[in-house]
Amino acid sequence: LHIPITVGRKDVEARAFINSGATGIFIKHRLRTEPLFQPIPVFNMDGTPNKEALITQRALLSYKISGEPGFVKAYVASIGKEDIIFGHTWLKLENPKIDWKMG
Repeated sequence: LHIPITVGRKDVEARAFINSGATGIFIKHRLRTEPLFQPIPVFNMDGTPNKEALITQRALLSYKISGEPGFVKAYVASIGKEDIIFGHTWLKLENPKIDWKMG
């Protein structure tokens, strides 16, 4: 899923992944960020500790999916090839209609 996002005043095209197994919303560290007051331990999907061990930054994102605008706070983490992971937090917030037959 490729989506346009805005971070601060910067518009970028991002590769997003929807993952119901991820607990939050995560981004790579190539966008403007702000520090967290309290670091958060981070684990990979298989339960192993992430190589960065702690999340210390977040970014405020505005985005559009299928023309619908959204706004989220995303945590900065080492997440592999995707730019953004929309996890369970985002799924509960947006409650997207997913056609499992069409993909």
